Amino acid sequence: MNILLEEAFHVAATLSEVEQVALAQRIFAELASEAAWDQRFANNPEVLNQMAKEALQEREAGETTPLDFQNHRRAL
Repeated sequence: MNILLEEAFHVAATLSEVEQVALAQRIFAELASEAAWDQRFANNPEVLNQMAKEALQEREAGETTPLDFQNHRRAL
């Protein structure tokens, strides 16, 4: 386990039982989501290429919104 993950678990250990359960559920959900994406791409490598083409077409058509990385914060 790397240092950053150790620090995160150290902080998580100070949370209430309810908060720890909620955090654990989110971690498991994220890991399951990543595994599902990996499986999709492993089964059909062309899927990622098609998704990239669609994203570029949407951008060219003006159907996307630029992200504001200065003010964008993903909730944990």
